[in-house]
Amino acid sequence: MKKFLRRFTIYELIMIALIAAVSIAIKPIMIILGGVVTQSILPDGVVSGAIYMIWIVLPCLITKKRGTAILVGVIQSCLIIVFGMLGNRGVFNLPVYIVPCIFMELIMLLNRNYISGFISCFIAGGIVNMTGAFIIGFFFLNLYFIPLIVSLAIAFCSGGVGGLIAYRLYKTVFKLTVNQNREEVL
Repeated sequence: MKKFLRRFTIYELIMIALIAAVSIAIKPIMIILGGVVTQSILPDGVVSGAIYMIWIVLPCLITKKRGTAILVGVIQSCLIIVFGMLGNRGVFNLPVYIVPCIFMELIMLLNRNYISGFISCFIAGGIVNMTGAFIIGFFFLNLYFIPLIVSLAIAFCSGGVGGLIAYRLYKTVFKLTVNQNREEVL
């Protein structure tokens, strides 16, 4: 684990932790809004994944280092377990948050540049959201085949939109401020 964490600078680790914490802080609001949109027919994260995936793809864009998404997933799941929020899954929150990030990292091994362009951001966000929707829909909600497939398709599209939002946010905000002021901050 030490060797893995040493690849990241202190600045990158702080950014990853802050972004992961913000994602958990806004999640209760997004669950309510997602429930209103889906009316409990589909898992809440299927539609609201457009917002959730910003917080997983954005750190990957900032660091441009493989394993960033896994680190975000670990921090998110630990925060949920420690603060006992968002459902009664307890320790089962670990696979719900970490496995989609691992799967995304494995798929992104096919991309030489990791997550760098709008297409890779769309695919990364879509994969994470779709995998999370599969875990919740199949293991926890026991959805039938057709509703599961429909939720996976919607989850991929909404997660992809979240990846695109993260890409645009990175291009407009972080690329201008973070990279120019990185040396000044540390």
